[in-house]
Amino acid sequence: MERIFFVKDGREIRVENAENSADGECKGYTFEESAPLQMSEALAEYAASKRQGEYTLEDYLALPDDQRVELIDGVFYDMASPNYIHQAFGDSLQAVFNDYIRKNHGSCRAFTPVDVQLDCDDRTVVQPDVLIICDYSKLQKGHVYGAPDLVVEVLSPSTSKKDECVII
Repeated sequence: MERIFFVKDGREIRVENAENSADGECKGYTFEESAPLQMSEALAEYAASKRQGEYTLEDYLALPDDQRVELIDGVFYDMASPNYIHQAFGDSLQAVFNDYIRKNHGSCRAFTPVDVQLDCDDRTVVQPDVLIICDYSKLQKGHVYGAPDLVVEVLSPSTSKKDECVII
């Protein structure tokens, strides 16, 4: 079952079917217990000179284009390709947002996955499923620098623990 949560200005604003505790804490989760978070062989070979937690934007940009990862606080997380249901949700939401913005003569724009340097540091680059940018000065060098105005992450069973516990 796919789940969706929305984040605006770095704060969660809506959650459907959340499994977090009432205080928002993710319980019983460690990095080691989730296979999708492990690095693939290609990434492991590339990154042999550093340890998890030491990677930077420079390392991220040096990866082959076909290597799908997110960099969060210096740790690489392998990203599986989204299934068609996941992709359809994201595409539909982007279309709805852009249609709403256009009909209301807004200046914002919805995008599907692009690199977001969320913390404006060199240790975190994520790719939200859908994001809205109103401040175009955040679009720099082919990616978003800083928090988007709205972030939508479509949660799949294989990624929900990472997305809920690590990214939020």
